[in-house]
Amino acid sequence: MNRLQYDGEENEFWENLSTLTVQSSEYILSKASNVVSVQNIDFPNFTNPKILEYFFSGRSSDKELRFKNCSFKKFDISNFNSTLNKLNFEDCDMEDEVILTKSTYKGLKILGCKFLKNSSLLLKGFKNNDNSRIFEIRNTIFNNSLFKVVNSNLNNTVFSNIKFINTPITFEDTNVNNLHLNKIVWGKNIVSDRDTFRELKFIMENQKNFIDSNYFHSLEMEEYRKELEKTNFFENFEDKILFNINYLISNFSQSWIFPTMYLFIFSIGFFSMGYIDGGREYMEYTLNDFFKFTNPLSKNTNEFDSIYSYWFIHKIISIVFIYHIVVSLKNKMRK
Repeated sequence: MNRLQYDGEENEFWENLSTLTVQSSEYILSKASNVVSVQNIDFPNFTNPKILEYFFSGRSSDKELRFKNCSFKKFDISNFNSTLNKLNFEDCDMEDEVILTKSTYKGLKILGCKFLKNSSLLLKGFKNNDNSRIFEIRNTIFNNSLFKVVNSNLNNTVFSNIKFINTPITFEDTNVNNLHLNKIVWGKNIVSDRDTFRELKFIMENQKNFIDSNYFHSLEMEEYRKELEKTNFFENFEDKILFNINYLISNFSQSWIFPTMYLFIFSIGFFSMGYIDGGREYMEYTLNDFFKFTNPLSKNTNEFDSIYSYWFIHKIISIVFIYHIVVSLKNKMRK
C-alpha cells in the first residue's frame, strides 16, 4: 500500500484528510464520532489544536486517536483540549519531538515504534493514581533520541522490550513505584534523583534482574556522593571518604578491572620502593620475588624482614582492592 504523504501544503493535507472515509480510502480504518483509526500516513507537524476538527465531526468528550504504520514530524498536543483522552501509536516512526503533557489521559499505548535520530519523547503530568488508566510502551526503539518523564506518577505503567540506544533518559519529579519493567536495554546516561534510582533498584531486585539492580545501585550511590559534596567539608566526613574511595576504585562495585589494575600498579610501586630502600641485599628484583611479595596469602619470610613495613602496609591496603574485585565479580556473576 502506498503511503499518504505530506507534500508541503499543510492546510491542503488536512483538508484532504478530513474528506476521507472508511469506504473511500484505505488510509482510514475506522471513523466514528469518538474513535478514529488511520494507517500509512506521513503526517506534517501535529501541533495545532484545530487538527482534531479534521478527525472528529461530533462533540464527544471522550475521543481516541489510533495511528498505525504512520510517521510524524513534531507531535505536540500539550495545547489541545481535554476531549482527546486516548492515544495509540503502533509501528510508527517519530522524526522529531513528541510532547504529551496531560494528566487526564485514560490511555496511552506506544507499540512497536521507532524514535529516530534527534527525536524525543516527553511525558509530563501523567497521573495514574487509581490504576484505572492504561499506559504502555512496548517493543519500541529510541535511537540517538531523548526520553524524559516529568512530574508524573507511573504507577501500573508498563515498559516492555524497549531499547535505549545512545539515548539520554530523565526521570524528574516522577514516581516510578509499581512501574512494570521487562526486557529494557538501558542507556548509560540516566538522570534522576537518589530516591528514583533506589525504587528502580528494588524493581529490578524483585524481578531477580541483579545486573540492572547493581547498575541502579551504583547510580543511587553516585547521587548520594554528589549530595555529600554539597555539604560543609567536615560534615559527614567519614561518608565522604568512604564514598569517594568506592567511586574511584570500582564505581561502587560496577567494575572489577579498575581495582585489579590499581592493585597491580600499587604492588609494583611498593615492591620497587622496598627493593630500593634496602631489600636488594636479601631479595632479587625478579618476577618470582614480586609474586612472593604481592601474594595476599603469603606469610612474611626472612627475605622481607628488611622491608617489613612495605610488606605489611602493602598487605593491609591490598585487602581493599581485593575486596572490590571480589564484590564486583560476585555482582557480575549473579543471575
